Amino acid sequence: NLGGGGVICGASFTSANPWLAAFTELREAYSHPEPRKDYTGEQKLSEIGLFLNERVVATYDVTLSENGLTKHALSYGRSADLIRADFDKFSLRVADIVAPYLNGKQLRAKARSWALIYKRLEP
Repeated sequence: NLGGGGVICGASFTSANPWLAAFTELREAYSHPEPRKDYTGEQKLSEIGLFLNERVVATYDVTLSENGLTKHALSYGRSADLIRADFDKFSLRVADIVAPYLNGKQLRAKARSWALIYKRLEP
């Protein structure tokens, strides 16, 4: 008998992207030092009786504009305000990182979306 549940979703670039390590290092340099948060919520959900039932992952190709990765970096909560404060310099550094991988003015990337399905199992 299922007595409720929830789904947590997210997306990221995969390690198949040759520029990802350099981009991550740059973005981390613009991050606040607070500890990473548990974005999956697994600990808190288990405390209220919801348990991971299924994990769904899809990998796919995406195409970003020349400055799409810079815009993407603003979605990281630990980095956004520091990136905005130094946006021009950050943008130039990202442009240098992705330059060898551009196809015209576009960056092709491998991405992954995931969903964690939590359910409450009742006796």
